Amino acid sequence: MGKIKGLGGDKHIAKKIIYLYNSKDTLPIFKTEDLEYFVEKLKLDKDREALKIFNKPYNDLSRGQKYEILNNLLLNFKSQIQEFKNWDNLTFSKFLYTIIKPPRLSASSVKGRSSQPLSEIGLLYEPQNEMEVIVLFAMYHRELGFPYILRVGTEFPDAIVLDENGEVKRIEFELFSKTFQQHNHPINECDYIICWEDNWKDPPEEAASKIIVLKEKLRDIIKS
Repeated sequence: MGKIKGLGGDKHIAKKIIYLYNSKDTLPIFKTEDLEYFVEKLKLDKDREALKIFNKPYNDLSRGQKYEILNNLLLNFKSQIQEFKNWDNLTFSKFLYTIIKPPRLSASSVKGRSSQPLSEIGLLYEPQNEMEVIVLFAMYHRELGFPYILRVGTEFPDAIVLDENGEVKRIEFELFSKTFQQHNHPINECDYIICWEDNWKDPPEEAASKIIVLKEKLRDIIKS
């Protein structure tokens, strides 16, 4: 996973992909510092768990090992509390962020953009890059009208899918629609531009008809 473009640091994107395919055994909490904060506030013993699982002190663990320890501690805590047993992991995570707020949650920003909470669609923050837009599409592709994903890659176009009529469609993902133009992608070789925000002022008619704004679509999906 570490070789995938866009991963690095705390590998939030990798964790989101893991959660997408393993939501029953993984919490959708992707920042290690937040996991540590919740574990500390709940007085769970991460040092004892580290010795038990990896036979070494918590501080000597890798990021991935720490994530495994913290995730397991919180899931075990959830399973032991009667009120939480029937909650899914997303609901439990939202509870933690609501009741045990990490100190930086109220003033979070990434690369100059305000990171707005989007709890109504199951997100803690808006996407901050193209990869996170792809993850969201993977979560909601059926509701967006694309029942089957045939391929997702790094070459243009980013994805090949089938629509509800069984027709093959080509999709390019962008965080902002304007980026499509900046990359000089040929519009005639793409059927849809799926973005988080549409900031392309006065696009060509051919491009305008292909833009799908994920933020607006997901709000409509949740409301319906």
